[in-house]
Amino acid sequence: MKSTMPAARHAYYLANAAKIKAQAAAWHKANPGKAAAAQKKYRETYPDRRRATVRRTRGVPDPTRPCPTHCELCAQPPDARGMCVDHDHKTGKFRGWLCQLCNSMLGMARDNPDLLLHGAVYLERNK
Repeated sequence: MKSTMPAARHAYYLANAAKIKAQAAAWHKANPGKAAAAQKKYRETYPDRRRATVRRTRGVPDPTRPCPTHCELCAQPPDARGMCVDHDHKTGKFRGWLCQLCNSMLGMARDNPDLLLHGAVYLERNK
């Protein structure tokens, strides 16, 4: 990820990262209330940055199109957890936006289309 810091400040940070992290940790420990308030304000101000960081650390690709208002599989609006970034676990490519239930369904089927088709046949047969 490209740094948004000015070059000189970024170079200083890289050269002194351990010292800066230790100072920040000490401040957080000495000021837990202020630290919690600052973190809450940051999360509320920049919600997309948090989501992008979580996706990056979990190996989820960046979406290639904006998040729709409804699930691309079931066409239902998302619940309180929002939409999931669906991706191919083998290639890492973004596939689409799904609600939590549809994303879980694909994951439980191990992204196997044959298993999903057999499940559909089973459901039709046992109506």
